[in-house]
Amino acid sequence: MKIRNIALFSGFLLLLQPFKQYAGVNIVKVREVQQELYRGNDAFLLCVPAKKQVFAGEPFTVNYKLLLSTSVKDAKVVSAPLFRGLSAEEINRPLNFKQEQFRGRNYRVKFLKQVVLTTDKPGKLILEPLTVLLNMELPPDPDDFFPVEKYQEYTLFSEPVQVNVLPLPNLKQSIAKAIGKFNINTSVEKSQVALGNSINYQINIAGRGNASNITPPDLDLPTQLEVYQPTITFDRKLTPKGPATNHLFKYKLVPNDTGNFVIPSLQFTYFDSEEGKYVTLSSAKHEIKVKGSKNSFSQAKTTLTNSIYQNTKNNTSLIIEGTTLYKRKIKFFGSFSFFIIILISFIFYGTAYAYSKYVQRIAANPLLQRKREAIKLAGYGLKSIKNDNSDVAYTQLSILILTYLSARLEMEKVISTTKEAKTMLLQRNIALPVVNQLQEVLSRCYEASYAQEARKDDIKQLCHKTEFILESIEKVTT
Repeated sequence: MKIRNIALFSGFLLLLQPFKQYAGVNIVKVREVQQELYRGNDAFLLCVPAKKQVFAGEPFTVNYKLLLSTSVKDAKVVSAPLFRGLSAEEINRPLNFKQEQFRGRNYRVKFLKQVVLTTDKPGKLILEPLTVLLNMELPPDPDDFFPVEKYQEYTLFSEPVQVNVLPLPNLKQSIAKAIGKFNINTSVEKSQVALGNSINYQINIAGRGNASNITPPDLDLPTQLEVYQPTITFDRKLTPKGPATNHLFKYKLVPNDTGNFVIPSLQFTYFDSEEGKYVTLSSAKHEIKVKGSKNSFSQAKTTLTNSIYQNTKNNTSLIIEGTTLYKRKIKFFGSFSFFIIILISFIFYGTAYAYSKYVQRIAANPLLQRKREAIKLAGYGLKSIKNDNSDVAYTQLSILILTYLSARLEMEKVISTTKEAKTMLLQRNIALPVVNQLQEVLSRCYEASYAQEARKDDIKQLCHKTEFILESIEKVTT
């Protein structure tokens, strides 16, 4: 039996059912229920919030617990709060009873419901009652000759409890990433690295509270350190003290120059619900020393250029020789074959004339000639790299892409970074999904070039992706 509204009248539990509503007032009809409302001291049903005053957006735990000092055969929840307009997450409650003192007496305590609530609306929040049906043992009857266990059903419900929800202060509200209690730690895999090798940089943000707005931090790194999309690990566990969260961001950094560089400290701002104020934490800064030769990148570029031109040199056209145009002892002039040859000659002449005009236009325009050569070299280069399983193939592919973009986008100098390539493509109205795919291919190439464990895609698969991207760019820039 589901009890929605309860009232006590002359010692009986009354079930109130909504009948009509006028001007926001419920008119109810009343009917008597057989279960009697329990009014003794052997059983209590309590609604216990962890805090009576919380901030908007702050998670807090509410416990509905049953206290017993007598034997109970059964306890059934017949009506539970719905928590409308709130974020409610139920915790797996413990199965065993525990002892607890209440009003000077010892009781066995059973948790009927444990829930973590969160609300964004400041004001007064009323926690609705929970109702249970108890099958309680009655005291022994002195008139019984033999002691017999007797049970009777009673209804027990918790009292409504008010929680005050305070608004967050306006100061720094827009930059606060979390509400609760948090800390931030950063670390680098090593402080010294050779040029061409990668460095793992980790950011760990852990704590207890509302961490739904935490996102990967924006890194302000020296230009000599290339940074790639982080690997994100998120762990969240619901506990009686609230949600415990752990965000781990792993960045791969690749130096493109030698020297001493500093990874600056990060700032993380959250609202401390215990102290009632905003807190800004600063992580440690890290110094990186990069050693090695600056010529490794230029050597890889020279290898790629030689490979492209070698393929161009070895490419020859097929010539068909010895074709028979007519059968012997058959008149050729005026025949059907004669007119077909004349027609083909006119078509060939027209095509040759149009092509010669096109070549003249290309020759007169160095910009068009440069674009055409970029397309040709990109095609030869992709064909060569597809069949190359060496460690240099990934570096060659990245250089090919950047060289092609430099020529195709009419750049005076070669594009050298992924960020620069993305900016130039967006300025030429290239679709953002195409730009993101290009950025992903370059990131895969750079990662695979510097760390073998990062090679998730083979070189053929990356070449196929590159062909699709270059075709998309050609459609827009042509």
